[in-house]
Amino acid sequence: MDPPFSGLPDSVKTSRLEDGFFFSSSFQLSDDTPSNCFLASLDFMNNHLTATPPSNHFSSLPGELYSPNADDPVAKYLNQILLEENINEKPCMFHDAIALKDADESFSRDPPPSSNTSDLPQWTVDPSESSESSNCFLNANNIQVLNADDHGNMFSDSEAVELFKRGMEEANKFLPTANNFFTDLDISPNNTSRGKKHHHPDNNMIEDERSSKQSAVYAEEELSEAFDEVLLCDPKFPSRVKDSQPEVVGNGMPHCDGKRRARMQQKQQEEEDTTEAVDLQTLLMSCAQSVAINDRKSANEQLKQIWLHCSPNGDADQRLAYFLARGLEVRLTGTGTELYRSGAPKGITAFDKLKAYQVYMSICPFKKIAIDFANKMIYMASSKAKTLHVIDFGIHYGFQWPILLQHLSNRPGGPPKLRFTGIDYPKPGFRPSELIEETGRRLAKYCERFGVPFEYNAIATRNWETIKVKDLKLARRGEEIVAVNCSFRFKDVFDEIEVMGESPRDAVLRLIRKVNPSIFVQAVVNGSYGSPFFASRFRDALYHYTAFLDIFDTLLPRDDPQRLQFEDDHFGREALNVIGCEGTERVVRPETYKQWQWRNSRAGFKLLPLNRGLMAELKKKLKAGYHKQFLLDEDGDWMVQGWKGRVLCASSCWVPAK
Repeated sequence: MDPPFSGLPDSVKTSRLEDGFFFSSSFQLSDDTPSNCFLASLDFMNNHLTATPPSNHFSSLPGELYSPNADDPVAKYLNQILLEENINEKPCMFHDAIALKDADESFSRDPPPSSNTSDLPQWTVDPSESSESSNCFLNANNIQVLNADDHGNMFSDSEAVELFKRGMEEANKFLPTANNFFTDLDISPNNTSRGKKHHHPDNNMIEDERSSKQSAVYAEEELSEAFDEVLLCDPKFPSRVKDSQPEVVGNGMPHCDGKRRARMQQKQQEEEDTTEAVDLQTLLMSCAQSVAINDRKSANEQLKQIWLHCSPNGDADQRLAYFLARGLEVRLTGTGTELYRSGAPKGITAFDKLKAYQVYMSICPFKKIAIDFANKMIYMASSKAKTLHVIDFGIHYGFQWPILLQHLSNRPGGPPKLRFTGIDYPKPGFRPSELIEETGRRLAKYCERFGVPFEYNAIATRNWETIKVKDLKLARRGEEIVAVNCSFRFKDVFDEIEVMGESPRDAVLRLIRKVNPSIFVQAVVNGSYGSPFFASRFRDALYHYTAFLDIFDTLLPRDDPQRLQFEDDHFGREALNVIGCEGTERVVRPETYKQWQWRNSRAGFKLLPLNRGLMAELKKKLKAGYHKQFLLDEDGDWMVQGWKGRVLCASSCWVPAK
């Protein structure tokens, strides 16, 4: 039986959402905004909550590169999650679809009768019925939490004991050897940005070292200092982020014993003296062509050359070559799926991944501008609604929503009742919807503070196309405004008709069309490296990852531990799946925004025009707070974002076509 709700984490109980909301008081709506957007006056947005001055601690990011950091509600919300006492005990919500598939298969050895709903309680927050105390009023009698993949009690007592013992054996492998907060990455003083040899057998050393820190217990003082260094921004202190083109920084060498490190340094120096620079991208493309035609001899020879010059700690080209060469190698050996499964970082906590993700969000505006765009459009669409029902496909930790909650509370005439359906992948284990429910509890606390009546419905399922309209618990037509949101998560939904029988992506879009939302906001990764043809898929993946790694190389030091963590967890594992896996095991399948426009139109949606005032405001924020090479532009009625002229993601708004 699931344990009862024991209250919110202390950091959420005491959290504050302060000044610096993305909505600007100067934001004006243009005259050509369509009437079906339910436009609202935004004059009230001058009325922010009382701001707390920033602490005088180490600055992780400079104001000239990332001005919204200190007062940004998204960053504050992420900080509060990082400060939760039990965050190290929780799995991360950045899901591994193949790991989830394996868990589902192991749970279904002796499956119980299937059911789309469970009897887990759902809860509501009603400020009108709660007292003036700080305690959150939770009503657990009226609503239920929906779990589309409820496995029930799958194991007998003896099986559970056996699984527990196996888990203990696995955990012992990751006990720490030291109380270091970060892995020590030594810097070699003598290096160049290109032409280094880096032999393949040594490439996994950094992963081995990183795994040694996962189960460490830290003192409160050490944690506080680490949080100050990672999370706080103050212009009085030096920055970790370079505000100009990076200098050639040392090729970070994994921490190891002195004798081995000395041998590595001597060997590297000898190789640097005789190694010539090579065009790694051309070599990668040539190797991919050999792999595509199954010319194993040529492919192996080319891989040997690539391994001599790539490095996970070098410049952008060397890192790109390292990640893509891993994919090519496992594709040749036929071990892509096996390595992708076994290579999932064991013991990496939610804290570690969230810290790395925060560094990414702090230097790159793609996610935050997409959040700002979606929130403003949803706010305008619900300006006259008494009840707003938000359906979020891929809710994760709910970074996006505290901003909207604050401004719904300040809406002229009072806030609407907010009904929220959070959809995401299940957590492997006995409580698949636990993390999604936890996100709901965080949002409930914000709603209580802002005086917004709140109702939450959690749906945990790996197959979004199996969700039914009844699972969304819609009110009767005309009683609520429905807004559907999906932020960069459709790339993980299958679209292989020959394997699945029909396109799951089209099935999800048909579900959204049946809901008949007042607005459907979509943000997508703009990439064609989901193609079924390997050669073209590899080429497009190379171009896509080149741009992202160049962003990191421009804005972060090469030995930054969070950069290394994010690149390995995100780009490294994604490239391994894109290149080394096929069929249903290839779970990363992005499409271009033009392809999504065709797909959405075919499903019965009509593209809404962009609001000129909103676009002008977003461009102003981008110019004021981020590197000049970031791109924010319009293509048709899509808002596109990119780097150095290459479009990497896009956002748009849709309504059902009549």
